[in-house]
Amino acid sequence: MTKRLSGKSPIEAGQPDASRLSARRLMSATPNADAAACAQAKARLTPEKFAALPLRQRLILAAIDEIEEVGFERFSVRRVAAACGASCAAPYKHFKNRQELVVAILDYISQEWLKRQQRIIDRMKGASIREILIEFAVDYIRFLVENPRYNSVLMLKGETLDSSYMDVKARLSDYSKELLLEYCRQEGVDLRIARVKMYVVRSQIYGFALMFINNELPYGEMMIRFVRTLVEREFELPWTLAFESEGAFQTKELKEFLSKLGPEPGEELPKPAPYNSK
Repeated sequence: MTKRLSGKSPIEAGQPDASRLSARRLMSATPNADAAACAQAKARLTPEKFAALPLRQRLILAAIDEIEEVGFERFSVRRVAAACGASCAAPYKHFKNRQELVVAILDYISQEWLKRQQRIIDRMKGASIREILIEFAVDYIRFLVENPRYNSVLMLKGETLDSSYMDVKARLSDYSKELLLEYCRQEGVDLRIARVKMYVVRSQIYGFALMFINNELPYGEMMIRFVRTLVEREFELPWTLAFESEGAFQTKELKEFLSKLGPEPGEELPKPAPYNSK
């Protein structure tokens, strides 16, 4: 195992772009003796606790409710302000416009997910990259199920917002992407294959989360163990792109898709962004 890097973590430092931690630093992170029991859906804040929050945070939380109820195209900053007991002009002291408010919401969600990842890291010192990737996948399902209101923001289409939305959204997977690069180096895996695998795992994550949220499947520890088994199985299956040689897959669209996934076998993988502890 590599030595833990010095300096404060992004969470400790309170940096707004706190998503970039080196995979080497992640590896310093105590194996949990057993998987934590599945958390139940979080209770909504009481009016008293909501009123005690800073106005900026209240606006963000109220806007999440507003977008969930009426959608992005119809959500009103005026109604968001009213829900917080603030004047119509108050939101514009914190956000230039409606899009900036949505980006702030996404950044808030990203930070919440980052905190959960940090907790996983803190309890999984000595764990392998594979174990941490699997834990991230399983806990992201929990995160989505426990916070179903976040989905209305996470599922917004990029073309309805400016590039800053997509930039912030990309932070949600920064840890996983960096770990995946490190895993590829250790195992000698073609990056294209790894990315195909991660598309499969992501489909499992979002598929199961949606079925749990819609009560199509019971949300509990038994089902989480089942999901974990499926994710683990995906890592155990051969890491190949054998289907490339099968005639049914030899389409122009698939070839173009695969060509964009990463370097060809033998090519040097891009190096992870360095961890900045300042």
